[in-house]
Amino acid sequence: MPPAAAARRLAEIEAELPELRFAWYGPADYRMQGPTLLIEFSSCGSLGAAGGHYHSIYRNPTNEYGRGDPRAAEPGRSGERT
Repeated sequence: MPPAAAARRLAEIEAELPELRFAWYGPADYRMQGPTLLIEFSSCGSLGAAGGHYHSIYRNPTNEYGRGDPRAAEPGRSGERT
């Protein structure tokens, strides 16, 4: 992610910290969710290297599947995809 877009995203997340919720459910499963942030980590199968594995996700629910271009607000960019 371009540095300017990363700085904007970080500022957005920091502003929403009072609304951020944390849930823990199970030995190694957790979820953090706010208005524009979803982070989830889930263990599947037994813990450790003997057959278990993990899933994780990070997304912005207000920008599903890249509907917005994080580069759009950068100088000289229109945000249109080519």
